Amino acid sequence: MAVDVDFLLAIIIDSIFNHDDTAIKSVPVSTTKNGNGKHLHKLTLFEKIEVCKYGLKTHHKTIYDSHLNDLNTLDILRSWRNLFAHQKMDFQNDSTVRFTELIANLKACCIDYDVKKLWQDLLEYRATIMNILNGLKAIIIPT
Repeated sequence: MAVDVDFLLAIIIDSIFNHDDTAIKSVPVSTTKNGNGKHLHKLTLFEKIEVCKYGLKTHHKTIYDSHLNDLNTLDILRSWRNLFAHQKMDFQNDSTVRFTELIANLKACCIDYDVKKLWQDLLEYRATIMNILNGLKAIIIPT
């Protein structure tokens, strides 16, 4: 699902900035340490969420205001995605999943999650993505 969000954000950002890569690269969050802006395809999911927020706030304020909560929820999805991508996952039993992260000196930090809660969160994120797409379809698919 996070890959879908990553792909959709790229399409949305491209549309918000009228296919102008220079404009995208000039957004403060997309600027690298040496002051150069990143190309859209090089942005992380975090950066895409922030560039999307910036573009909507700058170019489509009404849409930004009405979808700010949805856009913030995408950041929560990013956090979940990072758990799946960067941590070890074990099912402790039918109702608990444990994510294990290696920290300093190869020590493990474990976080347990309720499987039902995880599923509910994923359904909420799906609804959020659909809300965003419905709200932004005028930008993505101009009439």
